[in-house]
Amino acid sequence: MHFRAEPERKDQIFERADPKTQPKERQRYHASTKYKLLIATIIGFEILFIGFTKYQSIIIGVNLFTENTFYTRVSAVQISLIAATALINSLWTAEGGLQKNPSRTWLFTAAFATFLGFDETFELHEALSIYSGEIFRLIGLQVKSSLWDIPLFIGYAVIAYWLWYGLKKDMSVVPPAQFLAYGGVTLLALSIFFDIALHKVVPVVWEDGFKLLGFLFIWLSFLTVTIFKLRLKKISSV
Repeated sequence: MHFRAEPERKDQIFERADPKTQPKERQRYHASTKYKLLIATIIGFEILFIGFTKYQSIIIGVNLFTENTFYTRVSAVQISLIAATALINSLWTAEGGLQKNPSRTWLFTAAFATFLGFDETFELHEALSIYSGEIFRLIGLQVKSSLWDIPLFIGYAVIAYWLWYGLKKDMSVVPPAQFLAYGGVTLLALSIFFDIALHKVVPVVWEDGFKLLGFLFIWLSFLTVTIFKLRLKKISSV
């Protein structure tokens, strides 16, 4: 499929698909090369940050990839950014004419992300895992404590899928947002896999590193939608 850019603008970061090849309701906007480079730079910086943190852990002999550390605070900040960006998207849903804009779902996403931020900061799921682990006892299974989080994580996954189902139409207009969201979900799933299935088998940097990158990808996905909405808002006000 051939794509062409809209008339050149200094602030342009999206290119629209050729309207001659796509019906109006199916037109999509693709990120420009400059915007892709910006995203790649942010992701690269985070990877370097994770590597440097691991290096510092080795040098000072203290595991910085664990609870109540600077790493945890960074993770909580990223989740807070996700919540704030989702809230902005819920307020701007009516702008730009995106397909059946799900403002309530964006708002629910902001609320869920806020809860996850509290979880990351105050270790809520560690405290709740004792009770979620009771599910195994009730069905007669003797399961080690490292697996007690499974019922809780399944609940998180169900909520996340429900939210994604409500957001996908809004995000489908901007494919880069979808790509980043899928990448974020994949990284978070790997983090949970390392946390549960390979507990104390692989270095915790893999678990926490994937979690940090996963939340970054989700935030960048939401931010891409926000910038797209802002751009349409500016154009519509001209």
